[in-house]
Amino acid sequence: MRTSCTLLTSGRLTVKGRALVSGLARTLDGRLREAVPPAALSRARTAAALHRTGWRLRNVVPAPAAAPSDFRFRSDRASWPDGRTHAFAARPAAPRTADEHLAAGDATAALVRYADVLAAAPAGRMPSRAGSSPARSSNRAGPPAGCWPGPRNCWRRRPGYEPVPSRLSSTRRELAVMETVEERVNTLSDGQDGCMAYHVHSEAGRLRRVILHRPDLELKRLTPSNKTSLLFDDVLWVRRARAEHDGFADVLRDRGVAVHLFGDLLAETLEVPAARSLVLERVFDEKEYGPLATDPLRAAFENLPARELAEVLVGGMTKREFLDVHPEPTSVRFHVMELDDFLLGPLPNHLFTRDTSAWIYDGVSINAMRWPARQRETVHFEAIYRHHPLFRDETFHEWSKGQTDYPSTIEGGDVLVIGNGAVLIGMSERTTPQAVEMLAHKLFAAGSAETIVALDMPKRRAFMHLDTVMTMVDGDTFTQYAGLGMLRSYTIEPGVGEKELKVTDHPPEHMHRAIAAALGLNQIRVLTATQDVHAAEREQWDDGCNVLAVEPGVVVAYERNSTTNTHLRKQGIEVIEIPGSELGRGRGGPRCMSCPVERDPV
Repeated sequence: MRTSCTLLTSGRLTVKGRALVSGLARTLDGRLREAVPPAALSRARTAAALHRTGWRLRNVVPAPAAAPSDFRFRSDRASWPDGRTHAFAARPAAPRTADEHLAAGDATAALVRYADVLAAAPAGRMPSRAGSSPARSSNRAGPPAGCWPGPRNCWRRRPGYEPVPSRLSSTRRELAVMETVEERVNTLSDGQDGCMAYHVHSEAGRLRRVILHRPDLELKRLTPSNKTSLLFDDVLWVRRARAEHDGFADVLRDRGVAVHLFGDLLAETLEVPAARSLVLERVFDEKEYGPLATDPLRAAFENLPARELAEVLVGGMTKREFLDVHPEPTSVRFHVMELDDFLLGPLPNHLFTRDTSAWIYDGVSINAMRWPARQRETVHFEAIYRHHPLFRDETFHEWSKGQTDYPSTIEGGDVLVIGNGAVLIGMSERTTPQAVEMLAHKLFAAGSAETIVALDMPKRRAFMHLDTVMTMVDGDTFTQYAGLGMLRSYTIEPGVGEKELKVTDHPPEHMHRAIAAALGLNQIRVLTATQDVHAAEREQWDDGCNVLAVEPGVVVAYERNSTTNTHLRKQGIEVIEIPGSELGRGRGGPRCMSCPVERDPV
């Protein structure tokens, strides 16, 4: 079951996946709840090979005057609408099965039927779960009645469409049924987990789950004298920044995205003794604090409550604050510090959760960070992914295991999961070529990706990460800063031997062509607003290109970048604007401030 789930949720078959498709196809007969004609089954096998999940619900329609089990394929469909659209073109006259209730627009009745099927399933056999997900989705906001998705997810009216009854709003009973379905479909009869919950298959597919960090004490520690060493260009008004960040989080929640706050995750993780030991042993190292102070400091922090410890690890602590509670250790290193020196430095860059860990297809890269001001962030994410209840029992790859990879460094702002088994990476001042090679070996060995396109970026502050100058807003569409120009690029693919890589060098003028080839396209669409060089530089400074896609063709952006936002709208992209007068001073936009841990393919 784990294999079939992986196959059906991947955007592209791996080499091993191709070898398993035939076995998956042979099991389809047993997974269908209703019999289908041989021709339909043949089409289903093809759909499975192409990873068209939910194929039967979306492309099979009951014959008008036949028994409910007599299905035929719609001859007029060449594409698959997403799970929120009406499942069938024609509405069954007398719904009987769960699928037919879903087709009739009665998602509540469909969920009840699915729960009954699951409850009656024989031991050792797992019924198809294809219908339950569209049924749950049908209770959320959908397209206008009688409309179908067109290019870039714009809704267009289908000629001759007969509207189905309106969707029912969620009820308490419906939620209970949904929980029952979720519990059953995510647990196999042998006790193993079902499909992996955490994966990022694209940059612009529907965003499901994300990690944000709400501004707090660490930004209050930012001053004109230390901002440069802490990698900031300005001092933020923290109360306003927090309000803006809360608005950003609310926008994501309103779009159905599950938001996890980093501070909560860290505090909950530190309740686990093994996680607490991992963090404190890494933070309080003799090379940093000397042999005389290390053990006393570690012991003092070990006794803090989890929530307070999390706040101190991120917000920092001065010598004065430590001495208010604890005796001074016998230590030369400690004694020579001024009272207001930081015993534990603040980590204001935790605001940018994108960089420290980056989910790439079915795994996460816990990144080695380039600058000392950010290196301590890494151990926090190591602890969270290994010990927090949300992650510790899940199965996923670790493409990079943290600061031990230094000086081979990579940061998430340089990593774009563009889909089709491809990854776009900027080799910036913070991401090294050797880190790209190491990541390529691991992705290719696992069969999780097939192509990496690496861009040789300018190594300066204004281009600190690829996503400050170029991001993806749809399956074939990017927004790009005019001043970036065209860059030399390298296409990296699996080599002949286990340790070999095939590298193709492209001149700057072929940059877009190399990206399109990795996506399996003839060309990509690149959107750049027309403006004078000074205006363009201002909007790049204000993260005009650093937008976060929440679904294909829908992005979140700072409201201050009016020229870029207007241009995107004229090109068919929906722009959700958020205030960013204070958050923008940190030199990071909505994409920088978010770490997706679950995102669909486009």
